[in-house]
Amino acid sequence: MNALQFSERLTLRVPPRELWRFLYDTDRLNRSMRIPSISFQPDPDKKRKGHYLAEMRFGPLRIRYDEYPFEWVEERFYMVLRRFHSGPFAELRGGIRMAPAASGTDLEIFGEVTPRGAVGRLLAHALLRKMAIDKVVAQVRAFEQGYLRSEKLPPSPSARDVAINQLESRLKILRSAPVDVNLIPLLKELVVEASDIEVTRIRAFELADRWDKERYKVLRFLLHATKAGIVDLNWEILCPHCKAPTATGATMSTIVAQSACETCEMSFRVDLANSVEAVFSVNRGIRDARREVYCIGGPANSPRIMAQFRLEPGEARDERVAAEPGLLVVRSYQSAGIVPLEVSETGPHEVTMTCGAQISASSARVASGAATIGLRNELKGECLLVIERETWRESAATAAIVTTIQEFRDLFPEEAVAPGQEIAMGRLAVLFTDLSGSTDLYERVGDVKAFDFVQSHFQFLLRLVAKHRGGVVKTMGDAIMAAFNSGLDAASAAVAMQEEWEAFISRYELPSAIRLKVGVHQGPTVAFNNKGAQDYFGGTVNMSARIQAQAKGGEIVISQALRDDPDVRMFVEARFPHIEPFLAHLKGIAADQSLHRLIVAQPLPKISS
Repeated sequence: MNALQFSERLTLRVPPRELWRFLYDTDRLNRSMRIPSISFQPDPDKKRKGHYLAEMRFGPLRIRYDEYPFEWVEERFYMVLRRFHSGPFAELRGGIRMAPAASGTDLEIFGEVTPRGAVGRLLAHALLRKMAIDKVVAQVRAFEQGYLRSEKLPPSPSARDVAINQLESRLKILRSAPVDVNLIPLLKELVVEASDIEVTRIRAFELADRWDKERYKVLRFLLHATKAGIVDLNWEILCPHCKAPTATGATMSTIVAQSACETCEMSFRVDLANSVEAVFSVNRGIRDARREVYCIGGPANSPRIMAQFRLEPGEARDERVAAEPGLLVVRSYQSAGIVPLEVSETGPHEVTMTCGAQISASSARVASGAATIGLRNELKGECLLVIERETWRESAATAAIVTTIQEFRDLFPEEAVAPGQEIAMGRLAVLFTDLSGSTDLYERVGDVKAFDFVQSHFQFLLRLVAKHRGGVVKTMGDAIMAAFNSGLDAASAAVAMQEEWEAFISRYELPSAIRLKVGVHQGPTVAFNNKGAQDYFGGTVNMSARIQAQAKGGEIVISQALRDDPDVRMFVEARFPHIEPFLAHLKGIAADQSLHRLIVAQPLPKISS
């Protein structure tokens, strides 16, 4: 029987980007239309990525169908195909199309249904029009009016089931924590009004960008909110190829050194800097954000993907895309390899992507703004091709970032990788300090007074490490070891330590000049469980300790690797007109090392006799 087509066109006084952000959450739309929840089972054939066997119930009626992968281009269209196993419909296609208009956005809401018999035709007119298109139109018009009045989105239906008394009680705890209290109303609004998708996978840096707040401030805030019981912290292991979660755990002890992605049919070594992300979800005691699924494959479920296309065997077509300057990655689940695609003003306006045994492209560059992507499938089977932003790490609060900041170590001291697991940490900057003249200090003032000073100096150093987004890993005698995710943060902390040392030490009447010695190195490390606490080992850690031993009182010594970091180079050259390079033989390291001595200019403290 011929397909029946339904369509509604309207112009909205809303910019395309804002309208897309409302419509791309297909799960929220379906939930708002009171469509029953749907159970999805992925197709066992790994080559049919994005295909699901779906089942839903209308009262006693059970409906089963095959859901095909969504196709979309951001701010332009999305569409899905469903083929039913039985019942009045054989096939259903539906989606939206958008285009910029002088006053906002031209929108088309469309559906195409292939009925089985006369009953199917009658139901198509009654259900598809009334239950789908008309309801979406009503929601879009309501959104337009709210947008014009600068109102927020209406709360998700399930968001109304919030335990307000519990929330207020826990927000009170959060207000007593060392956080920016201006973030508390924003968190409350998120918990109370956002959709389930938005509150069951909260990415700290994405949230910070949405709130227009500093990223680390929001990350620290969410860690304190976790301690207050408002949100929960989870760790996701992500496939390095498709970035989909392969495992999720509530503690770091669930992270293992080796994981596998069934979809990509590959195993990989876990790296805390590249394949583990910290995500937050609303605590179920506050809001039981339902895990029922209403739409599994829509664009909101994969926000990093700007375009996704399903090509039949031998299919060829052209699609228009618009991307901002930066780097994209093109891949297919059915073809080997990936294609990096640089977006720039001087790139070509037409690029062809071909799915074969290996994915290929006619160019490694494409023009920013409007461009045409030619899609070609030379496989004997279906091809699912995705174009995604290579910005995952930029917006990811990785385990390497989270576990190195001091707030995490203070709030969750028991959090560490499981005993016996040694997991790559990626590139860290490691800082060691020690005191010069401390032996004389103990002899001259006695153990009690000397011990009190050493403990105070630990707090002084911890404050500066935390201020520069690092964490103190451990103390050893008079020394500390600290870790930073950024070499610039480590160098800045080292300089601050020396610059503020005089003011700190002047509060104590000491019989000799007690100076601080600092050494910093940057490189790959490995995380391990040291008596229940997160610790690090490897060549980078060993060299950092040896470099510190080359420093004299009042000095900072840095490695060549840290000096070569472009951000560090710019920083130290601006702060230190005279940097002393030297070669040193470090204990336990065969080759001589190129090091750089930085001396912070400051007068010596007055010494009491």
